[in-house]
Amino acid sequence: MERFFNPSSIALVGVREGQLSVGFAALWNLIHHGYKGRVYPVNPRLKELMGLPCYPNLQALPEIPDLAMILVGHERAVEVLENCGGLGIKNAIIVAGGYKEYQGGRELEDRIREICRMYSIRLLGPNTLGFVNVKSNIWPLFWYMRARPGSIALVSQSGGVGLTIAYLLYEEGVGLSKWIGVGNRTVLEFADYMEYLATDDDTRTVGLFVEGTEDGRRFFQAAKYLASVKPVAVYKVGEAQEVNKAAFTHTGTLAGSKPVYSGAFKQAGVLEASSPRELAIVLKALDMLPLPQGNRLCILTFTAGPSIVAMDKLLQYGWEVPPLREEARRQIYQIIGEKTPVDIDNPVDMTGPGFLPENYYPVARLLLREPFDVALFLWGYNRAIRVPVEELIMMKREAKRPIVVVLLGVRSEIAEEIEMLQSAGIPVFVTPEDGALALGALLQRKRLVEGRDVSIG
Repeated sequence: MERFFNPSSIALVGVREGQLSVGFAALWNLIHHGYKGRVYPVNPRLKELMGLPCYPNLQALPEIPDLAMILVGHERAVEVLENCGGLGIKNAIIVAGGYKEYQGGRELEDRIREICRMYSIRLLGPNTLGFVNVKSNIWPLFWYMRARPGSIALVSQSGGVGLTIAYLLYEEGVGLSKWIGVGNRTVLEFADYMEYLATDDDTRTVGLFVEGTEDGRRFFQAAKYLASVKPVAVYKVGEAQEVNKAAFTHTGTLAGSKPVYSGAFKQAGVLEASSPRELAIVLKALDMLPLPQGNRLCILTFTAGPSIVAMDKLLQYGWEVPPLREEARRQIYQIIGEKTPVDIDNPVDMTGPGFLPENYYPVARLLLREPFDVALFLWGYNRAIRVPVEELIMMKREAKRPIVVVLLGVRSEIAEEIEMLQSAGIPVFVTPEDGALALGALLQRKRLVEGRDVSIG
């Protein structure tokens, strides 16, 4: 599997001219993203494409490539795969669909499985966009995707949903280590990828999008093992009965009973999200935050409403928001003024004086010395007032507990502040619900690691 995801040479069988062809897009991705290995376009009708010499067939290549990406139609792809086996190519991707998800293609898929068994070929797909090794700039993918390097691996049964989650993570300012579109899983199953990612040094956190699987026992065992060494979160589709038919025509797999899957996820220690967006938030939290010592939370704000919204969710997730010590309340009044017309407690609502960083910072620092396990800091963006970015970063260096920031504002206006804070290891969310969801996921992961369960749903 290491050679599969880190090939030193790639053959692209069926590359074509024209921006609308999947072969052109796959070659463009490899070149555009700076792949350092050797690329061999294969097409008997072309002499050159994008500055690279084309070869008439696989036999004409100067070496046996580590990976063959097969970009031809579904019937021809089976012939090319058999050719790969005869030449000793051990890793392959079949992009085309039209196999078990289509009644007339089941025999072809059986033939693919037989060929791979005969020649010991590791096959991604068929019916897949491909994969991306983001950190190593390896993009055998026939579709456009934007991703920054990071430590989250995403394994998706749907190319479209996988792309959606990747874009949501990009918008959240976090990066990917691997992106894998599993497709029909004719040879390599979810379990194979999970077992590999458990040992992948570039991957710290794993996200899954699942429609269904035929080998539930192996899936469960692999997920349980992976979750024992790295945080894992999943979005499983299939609550409505009609989804079974749609899933089957998509990748040839029945979605199955969602309650059964949900029970298995809990037993395996896998967190479950209810939408692509929720999965992105959960993955961001699990990837950026250390586990807390306990469930005692302090909230600081100067605008009460968002803290109340967050608190409502946080209590449902199992967090406690205990009252402040009297000495802490007295010190906060000394900072904001004894005559400030507000009753200070947890959540700490500083009202007007909290608008100013010179007041917000000392109160936040004071709270980090109190007996809480996590701090949630809310700030409302105002173009006339500086966001206390430097102060928050200084506190992060001093703090011995997780810090989460909710920065209320238009994302495009606060992009620089988000980038600075997250580069310092402080996750930033733009709604109180997302901040609460992130902390809910963190607490659930802690309790799963400890052998106790709590739901974030």
